[in-house]
Amino acid sequence: STQSTGVINFKMLCILCFCYLACFGYSLKNVSIMVIEELNAKRKTAPYDNTVDVLDLDENLKLIDVMETAKQSGRLTFEKKMHPLWGASITSIDGIKADSSKKQYWQILGGKDLMPTSFGASSYTPYDGESIVF
Repeated sequence: STQSTGVINFKMLCILCFCYLACFGYSLKNVSIMVIEELNAKRKTAPYDNTVDVLDLDENLKLIDVMETAKQSGRLTFEKKMHPLWGASITSIDGIKADSSKKQYWQILGGKDLMPTSFGASSYTPYDGESIVF
């Protein structure tokens, strides 16, 4: 019957999708965001004032998307200013504002050595298991 053929086709489609994802690597990533709520702290190690683990993210998400996910869950607050060429500039995290007139900004430290990133939050793609420090 047409109905049973449709059910078989749907099952085959599900199996094919599962095989494709398993073979070609659709994977999820976990990222930790750590915040030091102190201006010019000159440190990148604990203690952190806020640590947020953001789990089961699409592997292609940019840092700003990871931050938005944490914000939606209520575990991180931040404000940003959008620039048409450079993307998001983080202006406030957990209520602490960076004052650009005083040359204050939120620095993004990432990678295995927690070094300043070469990209801003809109362009930086954290890897699975990465810790990001602000």
